[in-house]
Amino acid sequence: MCQQKEVGGLGLRKMDGMNRAFIMKLAWGVFQNSKSLWVRVLRSKYFKEQELIPYPQAKQRDSVLWKGICKVWPFVTQGVNWALGCGNKVLFWKDSWLEGYGPLNMHTNQIIPEDLINCTVADMVDNRGQWQWETFAHLLPIQVLMILAGYNPPTPQLGGDKAYWRHSPGGQFSVKSAYLIQEDSTVSQQQFDPLWHIIWKWKGLERVKIFLWTVAHGAIMTNKVRWRRKITANPCCYHCLTETESIIHALRDCPKARGVWDRIIEVADREAFYSLNWYTWLLNNLRDNHPSSKRKFWGLEFGIALWQIWKERNHRIFNSTVSPYTNTVRVIRRLVEDIIHSMAGESGFTVNSKQRVFIGWRYPPIDWVKVNVDGCSKGNPGVAGAGGVIRDAMGKWIVGFAINIGICTSVGAELWAIANGLQLAWSKGFRKIILESDSSLAVDLITNDKVIIDKNYNLIMQARYFLAKDWDIQVIHVYREANSAQIG
Repeated sequence: MCQQKEVGGLGLRKMDGMNRAFIMKLAWGVFQNSKSLWVRVLRSKYFKEQELIPYPQAKQRDSVLWKGICKVWPFVTQGVNWALGCGNKVLFWKDSWLEGYGPLNMHTNQIIPEDLINCTVADMVDNRGQWQWETFAHLLPIQVLMILAGYNPPTPQLGGDKAYWRHSPGGQFSVKSAYLIQEDSTVSQQQFDPLWHIIWKWKGLERVKIFLWTVAHGAIMTNKVRWRRKITANPCCYHCLTETESIIHALRDCPKARGVWDRIIEVADREAFYSLNWYTWLLNNLRDNHPSSKRKFWGLEFGIALWQIWKERNHRIFNSTVSPYTNTVRVIRRLVEDIIHSMAGESGFTVNSKQRVFIGWRYPPIDWVKVNVDGCSKGNPGVAGAGGVIRDAMGKWIVGFAINIGICTSVGAELWAIANGLQLAWSKGFRKIILESDSSLAVDLITNDKVIIDKNYNLIMQARYFLAKDWDIQVIHVYREANSAQIG
């Protein structure tokens, strides 16, 4: 029950794991919230050196809380990544700043010279703001160099370096992520069964979903199970008398169950429906792969039918009540209709008439220029590039750019394009510009009040640095068709 849902559990959290996760939250506070009073007290008492990432050690007479923090500290430091600003605090070789690779000294081809081992990231950038490839390129494999090329070199105007939690989107520490990284070593070795994903994504009553989970585990109390547990003396079906009541028999092959299915399944589809083995039958029908899935919401109807057949079986055996097949089918279909109706209400489902909208590039106002930028990656992450053009109020091409980035994500490529487009427009002396990008996410990252601290932090801050300059600027998201100067 404490296993993750993806491997057949209920996703309940283990108490010891949750306790460690909450202690990790305190440890993250000690690491990150240096201005808090309680953190200042602990740091002054236990930390002897003001290191970028301290490594505390607990003594026998220390408090239980501090011993717990020291115990989980390695898990916390392993989850720390650095978002580059000025690059003066982060060590190039020893700190984790290249996401997914950890410290670069773990990937070197040869011994790092002593005069380089303690260099900061800023030390590896030249006066022009470019990486000093000749200093370190011969020490790293090509794959790492391609990833590094996708990182914008740090510059002083981008502010200080920021630490973020690499296991959560947005870089914010969460107890959930802290718990999951403890379980990762066991879950990653298991093969995920698609049946569990289908069951937990099934759109229906929660009690029916739990019933389907129990069915998939083969744990419902059929006569065969009751007989094995010494609850009954007869493992046979109460209706058939001669057949052992397994799960497949009780829910599909028993004449009582068939009487319901025959009124739901089309005649032409019955042979395929009854011939599948138990696992394939359950998997295919819940994910709408059965021929009857031509009927909309078949997976929902199938799950409700299983549940209703099981309920009718229990009423028939324990309460001696018999319901006609037509009544059972009517109940199933009414429940399906009610669920569909409720889902439509929750999603605010309405039928709107289609409207035709003409999309295209529009001229900027007089005395303004328009910067259209785009970035893309072959894979996510993958080999990436970015480009852009600047056009005047008559649509005339003024200047453009195209860059080969290296390896980065698609969002990173879009941010590269935006940052370079803004830099080019400023350097050319334009002070009234409209910047258009077809990435709504990238536009949100540079215009929202809240700054997301992650691997793209450096690019986000560079774009915000130019947006804060003294000029008239509008950043607009447009559809791809209206940003076509860079497409193709």
